[in-house]
Amino acid sequence: MSHAASAQKRWWGKVVQDTSYIQSYYNHWCITASGTANNALLNFIALRSGNRATYQTDIPISGGLSIDYKWFTLGFNSNLTYINLYTEGAEKGISTHRSLQAGITGKRLWLQSSLQEYDGFYLIDVRSNNGYQLPRVESRSDVQVRALFSSVQYVFNPHRYSHVATLWQLDRQIRSAGTPTVGILVNYYTTSADSSLAPRAIRFAFPRRQQGFRRSFINAFVTAGYTYTFALPHSCFLNVGSWIGLGIQRISNDPSPDDMAISLENNLTLGYNGKRMYSGLQLNGKAFVDNILSGEPYNHIFGQARIFVGYRLPKKSLNR
Repeated sequence: MSHAASAQKRWWGKVVQDTSYIQSYYNHWCITASGTANNALLNFIALRSGNRATYQTDIPISGGLSIDYKWFTLGFNSNLTYINLYTEGAEKGISTHRSLQAGITGKRLWLQSSLQEYDGFYLIDVRSNNGYQLPRVESRSDVQVRALFSSVQYVFNPHRYSHVATLWQLDRQIRSAGTPTVGILVNYYTTSADSSLAPRAIRFAFPRRQQGFRRSFINAFVTAGYTYTFALPHSCFLNVGSWIGLGIQRISNDPSPDDMAISLENNLTLGYNGKRMYSGLQLNGKAFVDNILSGEPYNHIFGQARIFVGYRLPKKSLNR
């Protein structure tokens, strides 16, 4: 085999996993139930004047189910209750969350999409150059965020590292391994409200483009990162991963030119992955900084703490 053919096989050819590192359950259906604490934070800043405002949810709790088989996964989450963070001066429990996830996760390529919906926010912090201070937390049930995240990642070490062993439990990571990744991330998210998001008392201290009540962002990032799974005793595992991206950004209904944006994602999962049952705790955070060149950045931060438990069906139960 020529050197060129060998390189092509290494980068694009069929992946033969090292069975001393990975045990595959691709031919088993996996059913997973989960409970997730969700949080979203919006922060917009006028750097030249020093004014800023921050909105946050009150941690809506959602429950969900997912079904996984071979390379495909599909899941949903719907709102159940909330954790109230603001006990004084604000209406309780106005935040809700719903989501839909789908993935086509191969050995060498990962394709993942997630649609997130947040309704109901609180204005929790205002900083102004004129000394204005927010007298109390203000509830804004009219504020909504719709976010669509879609990404594709190329894996450099698919022979010894399995991402689905961490995300969907379609594999088991028997021995510790990790991999660098590169990819593309495309986001579309919309923030809307019945009135301006700029605090009423100092609204005109913000630039006009930050006084609006509807903004839609389209971002496209080139990302790079690294993820590693530690295989622990008794079929337990610990996965850590981090990705950073640099991209271009466009805001709809905005006459300003395209700008630059930065993305950052961190993930930590501690779990048990047995022959039939699996469970775990996953912490995930995504942060996006838009308008970094204009001096009027928008920050969107999304966080989730997810507890999950699932069952891997035996093959014979599918052939009846």
